[in-house]
Amino acid sequence: MDEERMCKIFFPNLQFLLLQDLPKLTRFCSGNYLELPCLWKLKISKCPVLKTFISSFFFGDMIASSENVKNTCTLFLFDAKVAFPKLKRLVIEHVKSLNKIWNNQLEVDSFCQLTLMSVVSCEKLLNIFPFSMLERLQRLDKLQICNCDSLEEILESHEPGVSQSLAQKATPLPLLETVTCLEDDVKEEIGFRKLKYLQLCGLPRLSSFCSVKCKFEFPFLEEVILMDCPSMQTFSMDEITAPKLQNVKLTRDEDEGFWDGNLNSTVQLAKVILKIEIKEIVAHVLSK
Repeated sequence: MDEERMCKIFFPNLQFLLLQDLPKLTRFCSGNYLELPCLWKLKISKCPVLKTFISSFFFGDMIASSENVKNTCTLFLFDAKVAFPKLKRLVIEHVKSLNKIWNNQLEVDSFCQLTLMSVVSCEKLLNIFPFSMLERLQRLDKLQICNCDSLEEILESHEPGVSQSLAQKATPLPLLETVTCLEDDVKEEIGFRKLKYLQLCGLPRLSSFCSVKCKFEFPFLEEVILMDCPSMQTFSMDEITAPKLQNVKLTRDEDEGFWDGNLNSTVQLAKVILKIEIKEIVAHVLSK
């Protein structure tokens, strides 16, 4: 049994993995380590009770200690027990029980090739990325977050150690543009170096992209869609540099969008415009 518990699982040629419409799936496998060296696309859809990708607990253990695990542990979808060195596209949809996507401890090369990230209808998520993920996201080109009712921010600001020193969480990278983080006078090079497309929609509790006071830089960001984010007062707590961004769209089909000089003021302007439009619609309905 000890040898079984130490098992490592290896899929040397698997390139695409789809987990879909699996109402009783709680994990992909049990073991101590899972390696998928060639996997470039992973889609998880309609797996409502999935909480973690790989678990070191086996079935008998899970039954005996399920209450203890529930009360003492936060389960992460991905942690250091799984390796995705070539993963480029990650889609997570309708995973209702998911609390956290990433642990702070990950395999060294995992997720560093990620170009597309889509999270849709994950009702319990409070945030998407911990600060410790930033150094792995420098190839991210497209980010789509939709219909996550509990989501409060995209970047987790309450990660242990963030308020004391962002330097401990965001390892400087040689290719990053400079971004200044003002928390406790710490300056770090963090940001989204390749991000071109950002869509945030159907997020009723989203207050901002990140509530930590950081100067963000998005050198290639060209398209931003913000839909149904009524709690969003501003994009971030500090300055944002996005030289290629010229408008923010409030619908997918909108041609021109809104722009007020920078992303923060544009978000605030869009919120005012929406309030005016809602009042006009209500007045029109009541006048009939």
